[in-house]
Amino acid sequence: MQPAYETILEHHGHVVVLRASLRAAIDLDALPGGFNATVEGVMGQSYTSIRDVLLASATDRAAAVSLLAAAAHKPLAPFMAEAQAACLSIFAAFLPQDSGTASTQGASAKLVTMRDYLGELFRFGTGWLGWTPAEVWNASPGESRLLSSPISTVWLKPRPAHP
Repeated sequence: MQPAYETILEHHGHVVVLRASLRAAIDLDALPGGFNATVEGVMGQSYTSIRDVLLASATDRAAAVSLLAAAAHKPLAPFMAEAQAACLSIFAAFLPQDSGTASTQGASAKLVTMRDYLGELFRFGTGWLGWTPAEVWNASPGESRLLSSPISTVWLKPRPAHP
């Protein structure tokens, strides 16, 4: 099993490792307005949204709190640009990648909410893959998605009728 995508945010001697884990994605989706509002806030360089992403995805919450406290005593513009870039790279790791099948599915493709999508990945990880909840929480949505694709394609489609 591959670890979730990680990126490093460094600012004025403080270093925080951010991990795009399923736990972080679910925590961000649970915020007011959900995942979409958090993405919009980060895009607009909202300090609150950036702080939320840093705290949810930090592998060491104390290090994230320390970095945020240090940033509060310096001009915010350089910090916001660096933190926004780190948050956007975390978001990119959360989202499904185009597998090329969307154009062939057309109108028959089912749209799901982010919460339903993440919940399905959790159920798949603890069910089909047999991972412990801790392993699923620490896996990335992309990793769970990658592992679920071949199985869901083979096992979840109706079996062809035999003549």
